[in-house]
Amino acid sequence: MHSITANDLRRRLNQRGQFVSQLWKRWRKEYLLLLRSPHDALPAFPSRLQVGDVVIVQYNAFM
Repeated sequence: MHSITANDLRRRLNQRGQFVSQLWKRWRKEYLLLLRSPHDALPAFPSRLQVGDVVIVQYNAFM
């Protein structure tokens, strides 16, 4: 039967810390940028309507 030494526990703790650190770094780099990217695609200023533009007009008779 193999007994776990203090050095084994330290090594495992260190490996787990490195894994969590890498996972957190990757999550911040990839996932958060992915959330931001649709907002980057939006125009900074809405364009003005011009003759020939297609628009949706909604009328609510109950208001």
